[in-house]
Amino acid sequence: MKNEELKRARLNKLLTQHSLAEKVGYGLREKDICLYETGRKQPNPILAKRIAEALDVDANKIFPDL
Repeated sequence: MKNEELKRARLNKLLTQHSLAEKVGYGLREKDICLYETGRKQPNPILAKRIAEALDVDANKIFPDL
């Protein structure tokens, strides 16, 4: 299932997938963000929390299945 909430939160912050990956750090790549947004991959809970913090949103909102 696509993760529209993640994409929406990223776009609301005017971030590209690349810039979000850089902001989060921890070896995250643009490709990973793409995989999360298209639903082909899920981040681990720690990384999900860091992505949510970078976007200033609740992790449960953008990753409800974790």
